Amino acid sequence: MSSPTRTRGNVLARIALITFTVVACLLVMELALRVVSPLQRFANPLHAFHDPDPDVGWRGRPGVHARFATAEFDCEVRHDARGLRAHESPVPHDGAPVWLFLGDSFTWGWGVDQGEPFTDLLQASVGPSIQVENRGLSGSGTVQQMLILRKRLAQEPKPEKVIVVFCPNDFSDCVEPRTDRPFMVRDGDRMVVTNCPVEGGGLQSGIGRAISSQSRLISTIRFAVNRIKSRVRQDRDGSGPSPSLTSDEIDSARECLSQMLAACKASGAALTVMYTSMRGDMLPGPDSERRVALRTLCNELAIPFVDPTDAMRAQSDTGPDALFFAQDNHWNPDGHRIVAEVIAQSLSAP
Repeated sequence: MSSPTRTRGNVLARIALITFTVVACLLVMELALRVVSPLQRFANPLHAFHDPDPDVGWRGRPGVHARFATAEFDCEVRHDARGLRAHESPVPHDGAPVWLFLGDSFTWGWGVDQGEPFTDLLQASVGPSIQVENRGLSGSGTVQQMLILRKRLAQEPKPEKVIVVFCPNDFSDCVEPRTDRPFMVRDGDRMVVTNCPVEGGGLQSGIGRAISSQSRLISTIRFAVNRIKSRVRQDRDGSGPSPSLTSDEIDSARECLSQMLAACKASGAALTVMYTSMRGDMLPGPDSERRVALRTLCNELAIPFVDPTDAMRAQSDTGPDALFFAQDNHWNPDGHRIVAEVIAQSLSAP
């Protein structure tokens, strides 16, 4: 009959052997994935390519180089040392005037490879005499972009032109109460920024995030899970019409654009607003409520307004889906190409 001590020792030895085997298998899988896939693949760009920011909620992660993949695209994403989507265009001359672009995932370059965002194409078009600076932040709204602009205008070189790429959902993003980013609330007859610094701390941080961002195995598992979540979300959400705008949404957008305009004037920069044309805008019929509302705000504030919708309609020969990815509303490479052409013509005009 074995003694309790010997039995306990056998159990501990088996646990140690199992633990060693599991760890060894995980290490082998980690090494194999690094050999098979030199670049990590992510399906959630917000967490994969961004770090927490106390004021804005999140910011681009400096130096990241990975792949962003869904069911319909698999693109390479590279950030520079500032955390901005890196240009693949020729390097501008030293001292070249800066054209600064602010926006969300459309500006950042959702789903398109390096060199394919419209800012890269614009840089190639205008040449090295202009420096196109892409400060697009995936998932951001106009309130966040206003805060980014304030910080950027305090830096050198000061931009000559500032272009805000306004997405129709930015109206609601301005007032959506979230713990991970700033938003606006009504204070009497004014809209004011709240949750800045960000109460919820922005994106998840800590050791777990650091490990998951470095491990090929963990990122592969998260990639598969996020792909499933994305399919479920698409099936659930559908593509129904947006609800009517509220007075708070309109007033908050007006306040953001007014503050951006004042900041640009004080810095000697010219502000332009560009509408983000959506798939629904490609269809014949009256202009969408959000497109009309943004155009009206820009007219009220005397801000130049660029709208690529007509140009996109004219070149979408095969139908309204020709310039967009099939399963979401973002521009595909052809959409970015047309937008770059429209912006080049608009900004280069005297």
